[in-house]
Amino acid sequence: RAVDRGVKLVINTDSHHTSELGRMEYGVLTAQRGWAPTDQVINTWDQDRFLAWVASHRTAD
Repeated sequence: RAVDRGVKLVINTDSHHTSELGRMEYGVLTAQRGWAPTDQVINTWDQDRFLAWVASHRTAD
């Protein structure tokens, strides 16, 4: 399982039309069913943590 391996996740609406953009609860419920802790869900992080994570995962050009 991804959660057990520490994979970082992003929760989204899985929207296929702009009228579906408010359906974030589906993504949240799916993450909860998979026991995803908030520290593995990237879009729960504050900006500083996110930017530090991005910087630490950049590859050299």
